[in-house]
Amino acid sequence: KAYHPLLWLYNQQAGKTKFVAILSSTCGWCLQGAESVQKAIIEKMKDKDLSVIIIWTNMLKTDDQNSAYKAASLFKDPSIVQF
Repeated sequence: KAYHPLLWLYNQQAGKTKFVAILSSTCGWCLQGAESVQKAIIEKMKDKDLSVIIIWTNMLKTDDQNSAYKAASLFKDPSIVQF
């Protein structure tokens, strides 16, 4: 049975605390939320067994692949998985 890559990844993170955020790459509130995730969750919980998955989706007409790549650059930690 084929799994969506996101489901497969989520299931591979057994035993970890999972944080999943679904964000628009051009929405100001979403980008502000992404910065808060970076500061409040990722930086302050480095020593925790935490899995962070960020999903950039096209909520707004201005969201596209280029804006998603730009927004994804907010997260420097290679352990953060982004779709």
